[in-house]
Amino acid sequence: MYLAGEARLTKGYELLASYVIHAVGPRYNPKYQSSCVDTLHLAYKNCLQICSVEKFKTVVIPPIHNPSTGFPLLEGTHVALRTIRRYLDKHHEDFERLIIGGNEQEMATYNHLMPLYFPRTTDEASRTSPFIPIVECDEYGGIVHLDRQIRIGGNLQSNRKESDQNDETENVEVNENIQNNENVILGQKPSEAISIKFHVPMEDDIDSTRKRQVLNNKEPPNSLQGYERLLAKARRINLTHISKYDFLTNIGIDHNGIKVIGIEPCNFPIDTDGVHSEELLLFLIKNFDVITEKTYYIVYFHPENEPNNMFIQVFKNLVQVCHERYFRNLKNLFIFRPTIKMKVSYWWFAKFSYTILKEKTIFCQTLEEVTNVIGLKYNELDFPIYADSSVVIIIPVLQDVTVISGQRALLQCMFQEINAAHQLIWIRNDRGDVVALNTDVLSSDKRLSVYRSENEYQLIINDVNINDEGYYTCEVNTSPTKKASIHLQVKGK
Repeated sequence: MYLAGEARLTKGYELLASYVIHAVGPRYNPKYQSSCVDTLHLAYKNCLQICSVEKFKTVVIPPIHNPSTGFPLLEGTHVALRTIRRYLDKHHEDFERLIIGGNEQEMATYNHLMPLYFPRTTDEASRTSPFIPIVECDEYGGIVHLDRQIRIGGNLQSNRKESDQNDETENVEVNENIQNNENVILGQKPSEAISIKFHVPMEDDIDSTRKRQVLNNKEPPNSLQGYERLLAKARRINLTHISKYDFLTNIGIDHNGIKVIGIEPCNFPIDTDGVHSEELLLFLIKNFDVITEKTYYIVYFHPENEPNNMFIQVFKNLVQVCHERYFRNLKNLFIFRPTIKMKVSYWWFAKFSYTILKEKTIFCQTLEEVTNVIGLKYNELDFPIYADSSVVIIIPVLQDVTVISGQRALLQCMFQEINAAHQLIWIRNDRGDVVALNTDVLSSDKRLSVYRSENEYQLIINDVNINDEGYYTCEVNTSPTKKASIHLQVKGK
């Protein structure tokens, strides 16, 4: 049995490869994120070291981080490329060809990040360098955790006696630093030592530290310091993979120059593969830090179906850690078409925790209520099209479709004032199954296909049988939902 991070070499036997290196990757747990990253780095490093020792000239490296272990693809790819690059910097002469392999999604991520670590031109290097994650690494790409290094406290007495004059001189310098209450890291010369004056002393647990602060009339760092720390981190790391969801939009500006910001949870997917709650929080902090510098409005478009739980929880976390100007400069928060559940949960959250937020909140059912408060006309603001259901028309071409068993059934709906921003679905009523979303078939039934054009949406069922009989509904994601139902009847041959 091998431990995570270890690697072993075996023959390839009947495989095309002469040898195979078996590496054990970590099972990802967000709670132990740094440990998982260290273990993954060690696995890649051990594989490369075996290749150097065995003098393998051509090597294929598949991702050790994979969905089965739960390791985030983007983060794992950064670890892999950083480790490979640092190793090749020192041992490039060991290899003639190093090939990175993987499935389509993995290779897309590798191709996206490759210019960061292996730029082909000077221009590409300068263009991509700001997006490289800023982390303290050792010579092989392993992350250095300064807070884990052993430190010498100021009350340590040195009894070291060496005959060598240089060692005696160094010892005197260390003792002088200790007497001056400076702390040094073991194994470093005083001139290279890192001061830890800014590190929290690891003497007691949290409760003991808090008690000591109260007795000394010293308050712990306030929430503003925590916010600034998160903001600095948000500015440092690459969060472009979150912006593609387009859930934070600029709707417009009123006559006084006040921005109107839209929040659209329906654009944020339920399946958030590759997006963690911390990343989403950092993304919001980075954007809202700019938005809240001046007075602003927010329009929250609550979806008909409850949004992603992580999305809501992260927004609550944002309110808890945010700068006080978030509330001070907020003109109004409009919550558009909230559900009863949303109203109740928000009332408890705002009433007992953030009264100022409750006072500025307006629940509304129509866009006209929003525009009346802001003082603009409907066409002066860029509302999402699905928010205004009054302009959408959707009708079935035939309400009843009869097909002979074995033939093809065509269920067709016509619509007006629907564009690419709208989401269209087909539902089989008796089962409650969503069988198609836009142009994607969600059912495993290979007989189904869909077609969407500018003014029609079709569900096609090949080789119809009696089990296909029933009602099918075409829906568009307006609020409230617009829908049209069609009954399919199947007759025997």
